[in-house]
Parts: sequence; structure tokens; C-alpha cells
Amino acid sequence: MPYVLLACLPMPATTGTTGAGTAGDPAGSSCPSVYQVLARADGGLARIRVPAGRIGAEAVEAVGEAAARSGSGVVEITNRANLQVRGIRRDAGKSLAEALLTPGLSGGPAADRRRNILLDPLGDLDEDAVDFAPVVTPLLAALDAEPRLDELDGKFGFALDGGGRFSIAGRRATVVATAADRAGVADVRCGWVPDGEEGSSSRPRQVLYTDLAAALVAAALDSLGRRRTSVAVPVASPVPAARVAGPLGSGDGWVGAMPVLGRTDPPMLAAIAAAARRYSKGLLRLTPWRGVVFPGVCSEAREALISDLRGAGLVVEHSDPASTVVACAGSSGCTSGATDAIGDARLIIAARRAAGKEPLELHVSGCAKCCAHHAPAALTMIGSGRDRYDLYSGGELRASAV
Repeated sequence: MPYVLLACLPMPATTGTTGAGTAGDPAGSSCPSVYQVLARADGGLARIRVPAGRIGAEAVEAVGEAAARSGSGVVEITNRANLQVRGIRRDAGKSLAEALLTPGLSGGPAADRRRNILLDPLGDLDEDAVDFAPVVTPLLAALDAEPRLDELDGKFGFALDGGGRFSIAGRRATVVATAADRAGVADVRCGWVPDGEEGSSSRPRQVLYTDLAAALVAAALDSLGRRRTSVAVPVASPVPAARVAGPLGSGDGWVGAMPVLGRTDPPMLAAIAAAARRYSKGLLRLTPWRGVVFPGVCSEAREALISDLRGAGLVVEHSDPASTVVACAGSSGCTSGATDAIGDARLIIAARRAAGKEPLELHVSGCAKCCAHHAPAALTMIGSGRDRYDLYSGGELRASAV
């Protein structure tokens, strides 16, 4: 399926984002966190940064329970393999933060923004990929030891891509590491502009794997005070078709699934945690395709796990029309949304399932910011007025105010 670039509004390139900052949020970041609950149309929104998407069953259960106590219970898996709790009551932010600190889901008010690390989910389980997972622990330790990075804004992030079938190619971050042509060497690209020129994003620095954590922290420090942009993880050619939906079904040593549109609730999270305890030693990996991977599943147990996940309401087949549909909260959760993107996407999924249609790579956005999916899509619907969409296909506007 071809990828086309649509005219969605880009995020501004700044050293810090503007918005309703809080005490302990010197950058004034408009990005939510465990400690900064932002008001949205459906209640408060908190984001849990899960470094490299690695999370345990106990933590997943804790998120579900805290979400149920604090508000609506809606929990989203994001396109950076993080978790978002929606619909938080006005008086529940403090208790939510306290509940999530215990299972280690936050680094604290300042350190939390240093934990934005995106990692391809199957680097160690894909023979064609390089495993960057061993870099994550020393990188976190180095980030925690560097208080100067408290000045980072909430959108600052790292991306570590080892390539392979489920590469995170095309995703954007401030500092990007990819495998170089030489064994044991990584290319590091930085998304800041030094001396008025486009920076090292086009001229990667080569670093030994043993020095990579230190190099990433140094790049983050170098970005302070500079005009920040973002860098796209280089796209291999050809792009693997499986990357459109992410890891679903089963592979050698893993099983993958996703909630429809990345939205979960406490019962589903409890089912995911129970399955992890039973089949993958309590270990889970969130993916930037808004899904979850169970690593280390023996071949004899894969079908049983898939059956359990299907019974819990998760998508487990690439053939499911829900596997390639992305939608933002739309007007039901965001004041910028002109349309109910979530509701309309669900209607489209239901109709295509009923008709036995093949998956369609579709992005439904309530407004032109396209927050849910900055990468190109084959077909995009952008809210242009109340219950109206502009339809883009093949990189061109095909219809207005539909």
C-alpha cells in the first residue's frame, strides 16, 4: 500500500512548547504527564511515559485500577508506545500520580520528561534487526543523573531503531539512533539547528554501541538553548508491508495484539495483565502502532494466547479492518476537533468488518493538526466543520466538506 504525504499542519519547531505549565514544569510544556493533568473536553488527560514501551503486568493492572478510580477509565496506547489516561476528574490528579508512582510508572515531576524513549518492539526477536534494548537501562541511568535536562520540554524524545520487519522508520524524535553500515556502530542524528544551519539531522555522527548512551545524553544537552526541530527515523527501501499495522498475530517467540483504535479500559487491561502472567512471564511491550507484544511465548502456547486476546476484544489479525485505522479523540475529547473522529472511525470499522472488506490504511482526524498520526497514510479524513471531512488520497484533496 503506497505512502503519501498529506498536508497536515506540522508541529512548530521551538526550544519549548507553550501552554498551561505547572509548578515544577519550568519549560511550560503543554504535553501532559503523570504530574501535569491537562484539561480536555472529556476531562483531564495524563500521559504515562513508558521508556522503550517495556512494562510489566503489575504496572498495567495499576494503570487500569487508577484510571477507574480517577475518572472514566479510558486508557489509550499512544503512537509513541506510551499510555494516556483520559476523563480524569478535576480533583483526582494528585491521587492518580501517587497510585502510579508506586509501580514505577513515573520518574518524578522533573525527571518524567526525560523518559521519552521510543524503541522498535522486536529488535531482539527479529534476525534482521539490531537490538538496541541493552542501551535503554544505561540511558535512563544517565538521564536520571543529569539535572540540567530538567529544562527539556515535554515533546523532546529519543528514538532507537534497529531496523527489521517492524522498524519504527518514519517516526520522528529530537535525537535518533539507527544501526550504521558497520557492525557495532550506530548513526546518531540530532534535531536542532546550530548556527542558523540545518544541523546534524542530515550528517549523522557515528558512535560505538558501548558509547551510545553517553552520546545520546550529550546530544540532549547540546539541544538545550537551541531551536529544536525533529528528525525522521530513516525509511528502509522497500518498506515492509507489515509495518503498516505493527506486530499482530504470532511470530518466532512473540504474540502481538491491539485494542481497536488503541483504546482500552480496566477490564481489558486486567485481561492483558493476566495473559502476560500466564504466557510471557509477566512481561509486555507497548508498540507505536498502539498495540502490545507478549515476548518469549513458546510455540505451543501461541494459539491459546491469541484465543484469550481475541476473547478480550483485541485485534490479533492483520486481515481485520481495524488493524490499519487510526483516529484522534476528535470532538468527544478535544476542543480542537470539528468531528467525532473516534465515533466515525468505529462506524467505518464496523461497516468494513460487516462487508468483509480488506484493511484500508485510514487516518481519521478531527482537525488539521493530525495529532494521532503524523506519518503519511494512504487515505486521510480531516475534520473541516461540524460532521464534515476533507478527504485526501494519493496526496491530493479528493473531496471537501463531505
